[in-house]
Amino acid sequence: MTPDDLHEWFRSQIDDVVTPYLWSEDEVYAYMDSAQKAFARQTDYFVDSTTYSGLTVTAGNPSVVLSDLILKIRKARLVNAKTYVEPVKLYDIGTRNMPDDYRNLFSSSNWEDLTGVPRCVITDMNVGTGRLVPIPVANDTLSLSVVRLPLTDLVPGAALFELADTEDQRMLFHWMAFKAYSKQDVDTYDPNTADNHRGIFTAYTDKRSREFRRKRSPAATTTYGGL
Repeated sequence: MTPDDLHEWFRSQIDDVVTPYLWSEDEVYAYMDSAQKAFARQTDYFVDSTTYSGLTVTAGNPSVVLSDLILKIRKARLVNAKTYVEPVKLYDIGTRNMPDDYRNLFSSSNWEDLTGVPRCVITDMNVGTGRLVPIPVANDTLSLSVVRLPLTDLVPGAALFELADTEDQRMLFHWMAFKAYSKQDVDTYDPNTADNHRGIFTAYTDKRSREFRRKRSPAATTTYGGL
């Protein structure tokens, strides 16, 4: 299924096939784009170890660019130093929430001035950047494995979904319908129908989220007792 296919199916399902449309072309594709992003947020669908594998780390500069599309950093590694960098929140620095092996290195009073090989990256200190701690003393490359939003927006004429599964693509309809029937207009506003479609979408993404978590979880080990 292509975005244009879903567009046509959406119009047929909500009986909006005769001009003037109740929902414009731009609105329908905006709902579709919102749906794919909602799917990504609710399922952690887009795992990616290649798009952000070459982020520049500059000696003396504590900041590294982080795309707004990144929802979660799963793993971070300095390529040249061959060391892992822990993604943390600002609150964690210098508190009991820091991993044990960092407690002797960081404190609430000294972490901003430390220099050396970065051990962690603060992901919520500034929009669009991560704060490396310690401040790097050598140029390097930061490689990230992330959960992210789709790389491109869905617009009229878009060739493909980034979602690969046809059933997942079809379920975007329900988020689109939720957005459509939430439109504040006398001919379109229907909160009960909107809530029903949102419920269907959420139930489906909850199921898919559980499936993805099982798939990505470490393999279980079986322990055999002696006779």
